[in-house]
Amino acid sequence: MKISRQVTGIRTDDYALTNQIEVETNKPENESGRDLYPEAFGFTDDLRIDIANNNDKIQSSATENNSSGLEAINPRVRELSGH
Repeated sequence: MKISRQVTGIRTDDYALTNQIEVETNKPENESGRDLYPEAFGFTDDLRIDIANNNDKIQSSATENNSSGLEAINPRVRELSGH
């Protein structure tokens, strides 16, 4: 017999409360119906999300804002890093 346990909880410390993360977000419209690895689900490669193109968008946005690529993903990076 195999026994396993899972412990869950909700953090209520100051850091967790002031740095909440979004649990789930909707995909941008241009990624709707696409996947990172469509072949894993029996679909063709033409339904792959274009990661290289998305990374270029993040970097160009970061350059325009004179910030890091992380800040383009999460604007709170600047606030948290003190810049």
